[in-house]
Amino acid sequence: MLGRLWHSRREQAEGIEFLRKHEVSVLCVKDPELDLTTAAGRLLAGLLGEVDTFEVEQMSEREMR
Repeated sequence: MLGRLWHSRREQAEGIEFLRKHEVSVLCVKDPELDLTTAAGRLLAGLLGEVDTFEVEQMSEREMR
């Protein structure tokens, strides 16, 4: 989901902070709304971003094996 918004952890952190400052929420068709003005929303965005990163890295490791 969030992997489509940014490509690295740094971009993710910067993006979340930018959206928070501008009081922007992210509405997803199939996933929960991410209200980046709240600590809970930023936590969820961070966790989902880490899951996306894990999946990409895991797929890469499988391909290398």
